[in-house]
Amino acid sequence: MSDKKSTVIKIVSVVLILLVVVGIIGIVAHFTNGFTGEFKSFYVVIGEEQIMSSKSGVEIKMGEPLKVDVEYTFSKLDSSISGYSVEVVPAQDFDFTVSGETYSFGAESDLTKGFEIVQEEKSFTLTLNKGVREMLETLYPGKDVQVNLQDVNADEDLFTVIVYSQDGSMSVKIGCTCHDICVEGVVLDKEAIVF
Repeated sequence: MSDKKSTVIKIVSVVLILLVVVGIIGIVAHFTNGFTGEFKSFYVVIGEEQIMSSKSGVEIKMGEPLKVDVEYTFSKLDSSISGYSVEVVPAQDFDFTVSGETYSFGAESDLTKGFEIVQEEKSFTLTLNKGVREMLETLYPGKDVQVNLQDVNADEDLFTVIVYSQDGSMSVKIGCTCHDICVEGVVLDKEAIVF
């Protein structure tokens, strides 16, 4: 009877050890993007999606906040692991003018002032409340900014949100599109309105 009991205990022990090993391998595979990259200990979450290094095509709607959770893999083990910073940079290039001089959107180094960013301890919300021209006016206050909106491709990423870890050694890039950023206003055709 005791031989059967010790055999069962050995089998259960081996199965448990195998499950732990498989679990560890699964976790490592998840945080290394299927063993194709280095282990990611810093990432962001948008909705239910974890973004380990980069993602493009995240749509932002004018006036609607985009919530981004900032996560550290080992923060539950060490509470001192926290903190982050956010920067917004161009992802597209087109020309615009400032007081008659031509500038390149892609050459702008920082668009962060053109957004409303509310930072919490472990998350932030980013809201775009301005069109392209108004966004550029925040970078060039008091100057006449003109943009030909036909030069802006609303189907491609217009800007990239970069989230840096506390020490700046790691980052996650979120490429964002905004289809309604190219709208300057709405003109109604009185002859087409039917009630």
